Amino acid sequence: MLQAVLSDLGYQRIKLIPVPAWIFKALIKSIYFFVVPVRKYTKSVMWYIPYFTDPCHFERSAVERHLDNPPEISRELVSRINKYAKENILDHIEI
Repeated sequence: MLQAVLSDLGYQRIKLIPVPAWIFKALIKSIYFFVVPVRKYTKSVMWYIPYFTDPCHFERSAVERHLDNPPEISRELVSRINKYAKENILDHIEI
């Protein structure tokens, strides 16, 4: 799914290499502490580490109470969300 998100956002040339979660966490934390110029970027990445490394199950009961037929999470839905984010949100963020 991460590869699909990166592709939707225009990052076609990034190749993801599967590594154990503990290695990924240690690498990001090391970059944060030792590579000061990119600290603000790695800090934002650290916030999302659990989404990349931990198994996720999203409870849908609250959504189902408010929507008659909530969409299933699919590649198409993620692409639509990414397109909206790229056109309406990401291009307007200043770092």
